[in-house]
Amino acid sequence: MRDGRDDDLTVRIEDDLGVPVAVCTGRLTVATSSTLRGALGKQLLDRGRLLIEVDGLQPTSSAHTAVFSSVLARSGGWPTARMVVVGTGQLVTVMRLAGNEREVPIAADRAAGLARLDHAPDRVRRTTELPGAVRATRYVRELVRVACSDWDIPDEVRDRAMVVADELVANAVQHTRGPAELALTMDAQGLRVSVRDGSSTLPPSTPDPMHGLAVVAALGDAQGVSPHLDGKTVWVLLRRPD
Repeated sequence: MRDGRDDDLTVRIEDDLGVPVAVCTGRLTVATSSTLRGALGKQLLDRGRLLIEVDGLQPTSSAHTAVFSSVLARSGGWPTARMVVVGTGQLVTVMRLAGNEREVPIAADRAAGLARLDHAPDRVRRTTELPGAVRATRYVRELVRVACSDWDIPDEVRDRAMVVADELVANAVQHTRGPAELALTMDAQGLRVSVRDGSSTLPPSTPDPMHGLAVVAALGDAQGVSPHLDGKTVWVLLRRPD
């Protein structure tokens, strides 16, 4: 049994089931979300599977419950990292209303949580911070290839996704400053390739059909740009064959 403490948060790790259980108590705030993210991320990276008991955790905003899906995605997502929230209290209600259950399954008790670890969430996501240099494009295709293998995505979709990710990352490296993040998301719609960067400037278009966003538009089934206060996310959806 190990403890991690913050002024308003306690994370106690129990390991009697063969799978670590993080028993969380206190208030979930902006500050304690950072503490919780570190504690949960360490367990996932070390063990790969984690149950989180949250009935003792009080949310101060529905936005803060996104910490669970963020930790899971940064740790590699299914099947590399598997996480189930256990509880029936207020935080579980808030998570369900916010739609977090699509990425982080919820179970009423530990026994149900253990069983749920063996099944993929409705939506699986994997995020990776990219270095702000040209070398970011050198391994992004491998990141996509591994994710597609883990998620049983058809080769035809995988090949398109590798090119799309390469183009989006190259665009972010060449035309923006600051850190960038690649996100791969799979759900019933298909595979979504997203790159977030710190610039609010829209990506430049090119008349060359063999380069840049022209390639992305040709390979994707849908695409768009989502603005943020600190930048934007450019995304492309690739649907799975019927």
